[in-house]
Amino acid sequence: VKIQPSCLAAKADTVTASVLCAGCLLMVGLMLSGDVFMHREGFTIELAYKKCSYSFGATLTKGILCNWLVCMAVWQGNAAQDIASKLLGIWFPISAFVTMGFEHCIANQFLRKCGLQLTRVV
Repeated sequence: VKIQPSCLAAKADTVTASVLCAGCLLMVGLMLSGDVFMHREGFTIELAYKKCSYSFGATLTKGILCNWLVCMAVWQGNAAQDIASKLLGIWFPISAFVTMGFEHCIANQFLRKCGLQLTRVV
């Protein structure tokens, strides 16, 4: 029996999502046990709530813009010849992505889990 490529892709996506979820939970647990959010719980919970309250269209647009900036950082990092140029090439697009508050699914997954855990602690 030959396994179809689409079946392999679905399996790889499932494994990837599961491992990313486990990693997010591990990081949230470590950060909570280390009191990283001490005196900043309210800000983190509010940010998690805001990330979940955007409309679908706004979230999709921010995700597309995030992907564009991340791809630009990867392209510039690969195009540069020396380390300083590589660092500068990735620094500006990633700084813009963070500053503008674009959506990144893994970062948001961490933030949602963190906000949920902090609401239980506070």
